Amino acid sequence: MSGRLSANGIVLIIATALCSGIGITTLKAGLAADPIRLGLFGAGAVIYGAGILGGIALIGKYALSIAYPIVVGSSLAVVAVISATALAEPVTPLKLAGTALIVIGVAVLVRPTPGLDESRSPDRSSAATRRDDRD
Repeated sequence: MSGRLSANGIVLIIATALCSGIGITTLKAGLAADPIRLGLFGAGAVIYGAGILGGIALIGKYALSIAYPIVVGSSLAVVAVISATALAEPVTPLKLAGTALIVIGVAVLVRPTPGLDESRSPDRSSAATRRDDRD
């Protein structure tokens, strides 16, 4: 398991965020129709499901503390853009500020940290050794 995102990982993040955003927006559009449009709802469920599978692939390959916030943050930013454009939801200064903070947070997590090897997970023996050294 790695903490550093590869180019393929970044592509998967983008695809996952797009599937999640498009899928949930399509689900919403299907549910908002009167009567409910099952075809639109079903398409949204399939697309959103692809986003979930992409997220699972990412957390399986990368450190959970990095992959999960990136996937969720990216998806939230995509949903904000799509809901404003496709669903004509209002864009307020607070929504813009919140979305900007999400994008900044994702950018911070994507940047590699010099000297930090997140691919190594701490094992119990090294933690026990450090405790013993303090005693």
